[in-house]
Amino acid sequence: HTEDVVSFLEKCPDNSFDGFSLSDVASYMSCESFTRLAKAIVRTARPQARFCIRQFLSRYQLPCEVSPHFSRNMVLE
Repeated sequence: HTEDVVSFLEKCPDNSFDGFSLSDVASYMSCESFTRLAKAIVRTARPQARFCIRQFLSRYQLPCEVSPHFSRNMVLE
């Protein structure tokens, strides 16, 4: 099966994943899609889930409504 990550996550149940590794996926989506992605990650993440994203061609910020759900680990960065 092939599907874009946003649509896939929007169909998944809440609290489905322990981690997300999204290498440069944001460079290939609109700001609107990135917002949908961030919201879907928050909804489908289990407590204490880890999230890693790399942005090379984009510099989207996490939307205000979901940013409190994320914390940065500067040591790992």
